[in-house]
Amino acid sequence: MQTIVEEFFVVKWKTIEHVLISFFLGALVGLEREKARLSRPLQREEKEFPGVRSFGITCMFGALISELAFLSLEKELPEIFLYVSLAGLFLFTVILGFYIAYRFFILKVSGITTILALSFTFLIGVLVGTNLILEATAISVFITFILAIKPGIEKFVKGFSYSELLSALEVGIVVFVFSPLLLTDIYDPFFHIFNFRMLYVFFALTLVLSLLSYIAVKAVGSKALTYFAFFGGLVNSEATVINLVRLGAESGEKVKERITAGILIANTSMILRNFILSSSLASVSGGELSINVISHLLLGMLPAILIGYLIALFHGIRLKGEERLTLESPLSFTVAAKAAIVYASIFILIKIFSDFIGITGTIISAIVGGFINAGATILSIFTLTAINYQNLDVLEASVLLATFSAIMNKILFARMGGADPDFVRRIIAYLVALGAPCFLAAIIILFF
Repeated sequence: MQTIVEEFFVVKWKTIEHVLISFFLGALVGLEREKARLSRPLQREEKEFPGVRSFGITCMFGALISELAFLSLEKELPEIFLYVSLAGLFLFTVILGFYIAYRFFILKVSGITTILALSFTFLIGVLVGTNLILEATAISVFITFILAIKPGIEKFVKGFSYSELLSALEVGIVVFVFSPLLLTDIYDPFFHIFNFRMLYVFFALTLVLSLLSYIAVKAVGSKALTYFAFFGGLVNSEATVINLVRLGAESGEKVKERITAGILIANTSMILRNFILSSSLASVSGGELSINVISHLLLGMLPAILIGYLIALFHGIRLKGEERLTLESPLSFTVAAKAAIVYASIFILIKIFSDFIGITGTIISAIVGGFINAGATILSIFTLTAINYQNLDVLEASVLLATFSAIMNKILFARMGGADPDFVRRIIAYLVALGAPCFLAAIIILFF
């Protein structure tokens, strides 16, 4: 008898726990609806509007009837409670139907957001009643978030033209429609050394970064270039530089200062990415020699990162005020195509140099490979070169030289983005200063 009483109270407190949790999850959604009501003029006829209490009780109602159904199916409650829960479901459907009719025919309100929110709140309660509390919490938070960002979405949509929306759809077609067809291993028919997949990925990535940079600059202004440069450099510094130069090609001197700082920041984040990648690969496969690799790479990369940051700080952060950028179009397929052709040409060169053997072939492959993609080159170096005392110097120098090439190739890609000769001459000195520590460290490692 005592065991039955204990089981009854365990079930009872578990049910109460679910009901309380469901109320707070529903009240979270209702809190946003209440805030939305207070932030706009309430229609004269609408005396009551679903808010914290209505949404909380709706969610609690869903939890209770699902809990009763679950317990009756598990034979912990009489079968009558299953019919009670079904009646509760029918009752909620009737109440929701009356509320929809009241809004549409009496208040003449055509929006369905609140109706959908109420329905989802009821389902959240059902999830809580079936003990899916984590899932119910995640859905409740996400729905509240979606409802709360409506003002931001409206502002975002109003600020976009139809041509800009069309550009975004064009990027979507390139990335999601054609990529399944072109992201296969298709090689050139003559030498069978060039993989078109790599070319297409670079072309699509250039367009994606172009659209993202356009959106960021239009929403925030030229100050967004700094953040775009850093995060874009972590992904692909070449495509980032192309789009930075394209955005500022027709702008004033102040924006060109920001573009200069952005190019340096993109390179700095690229160096940081290369160091993290190299250190991770060395730690996995280098054993006790990984400390040597990491310390030698720091010899060249850390000074380069500091130099890039300081020069960018001088050119970008010291600027006051804001200058409007000249934004002609979100996308430039011509620029992306030219960059992809240059990308492919350098790839063919590295394939030719890869036929060399010994130290010379490794070094030349690292230098030329850095012009294409330093990250992929570093990954290849660690994959093909075992970390031991015999080739440790060659491996470390190859990583540094690939990073040096990835810094200096921005001269070529800046021209591809439409930079004028004066601007290119301006950034050459900075890129040399940025790449010099990596180059000198590689020479020291190889010959001293």
